[in-house]
Amino acid sequence: MSRSSTSSSEGGTARRSFLKAVVLTLLVLVATEVLVARSDWVWRAPVDNSFTAVPVALERVTLRGREQPPVVVVIGSSRTATAISPARLAHHLGLRADQVLNLSMPQTSPWDVIWFYRRNRDHLRQAEVCVIGLEEWIGSGSWDGYWARVIAYGSFEEQLRLAPVDGRPRAWLSATWRSYAALPPAGIYGSRLVMSSAPLTYAAMIDEEGRYTWEGRGERPPRTEWLEGIPKSFRDQGDYEGEWVPTRVHFDQLAEAIRLLEADGLKVALYRPPLCDVYCDLLETHYPQAMPWFLANVEAMGRPAQIGHRASEWGMPETMFSDYGHHTPAGEAFLTERLAAFLQREGLGGPAGGTGEERDGPSS
Repeated sequence: MSRSSTSSSEGGTARRSFLKAVVLTLLVLVATEVLVARSDWVWRAPVDNSFTAVPVALERVTLRGREQPPVVVVIGSSRTATAISPARLAHHLGLRADQVLNLSMPQTSPWDVIWFYRRNRDHLRQAEVCVIGLEEWIGSGSWDGYWARVIAYGSFEEQLRLAPVDGRPRAWLSATWRSYAALPPAGIYGSRLVMSSAPLTYAAMIDEEGRYTWEGRGERPPRTEWLEGIPKSFRDQGDYEGEWVPTRVHFDQLAEAIRLLEADGLKVALYRPPLCDVYCDLLETHYPQAMPWFLANVEAMGRPAQIGHRASEWGMPETMFSDYGHHTPAGEAFLTERLAAFLQREGLGGPAGGTGEERDGPSS
């Protein structure tokens, strides 16, 4: 055999090997896209209390197997989760404990309310009242705390329309190439599987107050040493990525959520629990337009609203907070009582229970 024939044969073998490698790589990418990135399991794997896992675990432990419909449903951010005890709210409203649900999740946006309600519409449309918890950050286009769930569960159109202002190129990539979007949850799950001694999953449960929690989660002890760290954490976090970008996107979603709920016969109230004064000082100094923009848009909704801001305006000591705006059990009891009084005054939620001594906090 001539040298040229040998070279030609070796070249053909190399090309075939290369083509096989390309085909195999494409098959792996397609299989990953279809079987992993476009399936639900990678998003709902309950790794710690991840943003994408919480709603699935929450609906499993609060809604699945329910025989009686709820009367009052509360859904907001983690601050609303720590502010409102379902069992206490039911007591103050003269309802059974299982007739009040707190379905709040970390960094909840109005889109989350729409998505979660539609996902569980058969259960939730039977309620009479929905209290939507809000935060001032929904008024900024640079806020992206909600974004992980939109990527995980939103439609192609929603991912593009609701992207934070600095995340639109990434939104296009995530919406079209789901394997790219699935890298964070898959990475967390994989590293936990290979490297960590912590459990892969945490058992979701409902505690004695009717709150969603998970195995191994600590209590919220009253303490005040966290106050010293708030200015530094505020700077480090950037809170709104260093810039406030006024937007109506999330308020438009809030209006859509209200229309959806009211079309099913629910009455809607809007809610925001107070923050500690130190944090309010920083918020007003660095983002003076945040609260006026938020309040103007909430007022434009034209629905009953109990909107808290400074803890001192509500008579709340610092020991009722476990950080800048989440609440200890004492703070939870305090705020639950006041929400009950507000709902009763607005004719939302049922007859008074308990001692009848409930006081309402400021409405704005």
